[in-house]
Amino acid sequence: MNIGDRVRLLHGKEEGRVIKINKNVVDVEIDEGFVIPVLKNELVLISKEESDFFVDSKKETGTKASTTTVSAKSDFQEGLYLAYIPFNDKECKMYLVNHTAYDVLFALFEQQGDNAKGLASGTVSHHSEKLIGAQNLQQFNDWSDLNAQALFYKEAFHTGKSPVTTLVKFKASTFFRSKRVAPYVNEEGYIIRVNYEHKKVNPAELKEKMFQATEPEPLYSHQSKGQNIELDLHMESLFPDGHHLKENEIMGYQLGVFEKALDEAMIKNADSIKIIHGIGNGKLRHEIHKRLSQYQGIKFFEDSDKGKFGYGATLVQIR
Repeated sequence: MNIGDRVRLLHGKEEGRVIKINKNVVDVEIDEGFVIPVLKNELVLISKEESDFFVDSKKETGTKASTTTVSAKSDFQEGLYLAYIPFNDKECKMYLVNHTAYDVLFALFEQQGDNAKGLASGTVSHHSEKLIGAQNLQQFNDWSDLNAQALFYKEAFHTGKSPVTTLVKFKASTFFRSKRVAPYVNEEGYIIRVNYEHKKVNPAELKEKMFQATEPEPLYSHQSKGQNIELDLHMESLFPDGHHLKENEIMGYQLGVFEKALDEAMIKNADSIKIIHGIGNGKLRHEIHKRLSQYQGIKFFEDSDKGKFGYGATLVQIR
């Protein structure tokens, strides 16, 4: 039994698809859209022939199937995508979406430095999706980088497509802004492009650009050496359109902005940065203080302006 297999409950009428296997317990997404945990010995594997017939029947009756509307597909350029589709407040399904005219042989690895651990491998047909497994959104900041490798195959004569090897780094500040309907999955989730078509480079133009003097774009306006920076992490300031995000997604986004701002403040040699995180339930403040305690490049941090913010702001003294 593998992730993506269709199964039937031994003592029930429900059928669905395996999205996670944890020893003897299997998470099954039943056709009504719910995810239920089931003991492995309480499931019967549905044959590929029956599964294919099931999908074809759904296409004919107009119920949910693996096709995507023209308008949804037109929003995406040709390529490979990772789609993370939440199915509860904590977890999401992970799909590899093949929005190309080629069949794809793929391998995915969790990457930590020079070490890699196999996550999934297999094939995904052209213009389709493949369920890879499940991920915990609440542990987003602990996700490993993802090494994706792919070969493109087509029987007919064609111009050819170069293999893909790319490293996907997960950043909350971009990940939680990528929510839209995934092609072929037909569900809303977070979409990441895996492969990009590289433009041909003119060596002479590239050499000329390399020696052109350019001013780096600052993260903060009017920033200079010795400046004291103030960062407001309230969502209405960071992402006014983020009302659709859940609590754990919001905090993941805020932490991503915080880490990027702190890193750039240190690079810019700022004196300090004041982080206005608000009081709320205290989770964001706790997580920020936890991460600050692990930073090597700061002198100290403390609650700031209690008369104005209470415990809703933290001052980080960098040097």
